[in-house]
Amino acid sequence: MGSIAAIVAGYTALSERQKVMAKEAEAQPPPAASVAAAEPEKPKKFKIKRMQEYENKIRMHSQPDKVFRYFATVAAYYEGN
Repeated sequence: MGSIAAIVAGYTALSERQKVMAKEAEAQPPPAASVAAAEPEKPKKFKIKRMQEYENKIRMHSQPDKVFRYFATVAAYYEGN
C-alpha cells in the first residue's frame, strides 16, 4: 500500500512541477532577438537524449521510492544573491 502512495505522491509532485514551469514560461516574454530570427528548432543534443533515455529507464524499471526520489527534487532559483 505504501508503494502506491509513493507513486501517487511522485506523480502529484511531477504534475505540480510541470504547472509551475508552464506558468514561469508564460510569465517570461521571449527575447526580441529570438522572435525576430525565428530559427527552426535544432535537433536534441546527445546529452539531453541520454538523460531522457535514463529517466524513461528509471520510470519503467525502478522501485517507486527511487522514482519518487529522482523526480521529486526541485531546483530553487533566487534572483539577486
